[in-house]
Amino acid sequence: MAILLVVLSTIFLTKISFVLVFDFLKSGGLVIENYQKQLIPYGYGLVFGINSIIILVLGTLVGVYELQLSTRIIILLLTMTLIGIIDDTLGQKEFQGFKGHLKALFLEFTLTTGFLKMSLSFIVTFYLFFYWYFDLLSALVATLIVLLAANFINLLDVRPGRALKGFILLSGIGLFFSSNIILLMPILIMVLFFLPVDLKAEAMMGDVGANVLGAVGGVNFIINISSGGKILMLCGLIIINFCSEICSLSQLISGNKLLNFLDQLGRN
Repeated sequence: MAILLVVLSTIFLTKISFVLVFDFLKSGGLVIENYQKQLIPYGYGLVFGINSIIILVLGTLVGVYELQLSTRIIILLLTMTLIGIIDDTLGQKEFQGFKGHLKALFLEFTLTTGFLKMSLSFIVTFYLFFYWYFDLLSALVATLIVLLAANFINLLDVRPGRALKGFILLSGIGLFFSSNIILLMPILIMVLFFLPVDLKAEAMMGDVGANVLGAVGGVNFIINISSGGKILMLCGLIIINFCSEICSLSQLISGNKLLNFLDQLGRN
């Protein structure tokens, strides 16, 4: 019964958010040109953060989520949501990738929102995981998984629906290992609800959405896989993020028949 309440609450909140968020973003001037040169709302991923926090609070009150775990995730989501909002509203789009932000700081002496995002998210996430594991190495591995997962989702968010599909695919893998499906269920419901809108290029979720999806997806893996599995996942994320610095993920996807098929699915 408690789990059903969480699911129904997620659907209810998502439907309300769907009606309100686009007008809210437009009235605040948060719009961006899509690939068709049309102005669309930018940053609807704010819904993922706010609704996830509400659901975690509600789920904890009715006994679905364990208090200590949900508290840590709520703090993480608050941090990632706020940092994402800052990057979406104040971000300097001329600086891209880890290399771009580090170059801006150390060679041009320019502080970017991207560097602030990296620094603040690392500090808060590492702090949370250190008091989770009380071990520096375990905390560092978990922190890097969450942050690189968020950056990976953000890297995918350059074509309609691609980032959400990437999250669904990763979540499917995560569910295979998960003993706590209810942790992923609310965010998956929200993603599936917004997927048609994203596929039609009628809105973009922005950094705030990528941050939240990366945080939830990363935490789900962290609490369900072995230490060896975490190392393998971290290595995979490092390779993907490194490759994105030297080549185009879009070209890699379009050059692979299976990935290109999945990428185009539902878009046309």
